[in-house]
Amino acid sequence: MERVVLDSSVVIAGLFRPQSDSGRILQQLRDGRLQLVWDEATCRETRRLVQRIPPIDWGAVETLYRPEDRWDTRGQHPPGSPGAFEQVSDPDDRKFARLAWESQAILLSLDAHLLEVDGLSGLDVRRPGML
Repeated sequence: MERVVLDSSVVIAGLFRPQSDSGRILQQLRDGRLQLVWDEATCRETRRLVQRIPPIDWGAVETLYRPEDRWDTRGQHPPGSPGAFEQVSDPDDRKFARLAWESQAILLSLDAHLLEVDGLSGLDVRRPGML
């Protein structure tokens, strides 16, 4: 089964437009055709953003964040120096890149800061339509 990390932009887009590529990704997670890899930081940010947008509901995706798929980051070391992931220009997006790299999952995003990452071996960033 393909393992993915979802940037919050994909979750929000999928909730707004269930027929979009992002919506298709959410449905594949619900159907068990994909596995969502998450950690506390990525879940917390996504939940915070979704809850700030009244037309969409966190409850529609909360069950995708299954306890057994939570990534334990203890003992993991990012590549290079402590400043690794500086290739991601938005510091708030670095947690998604780090999680995808550590877990060797595909990072799905609609965010230019993540899609533009280049030169970080072992990080696979794609748009939802490219999965």
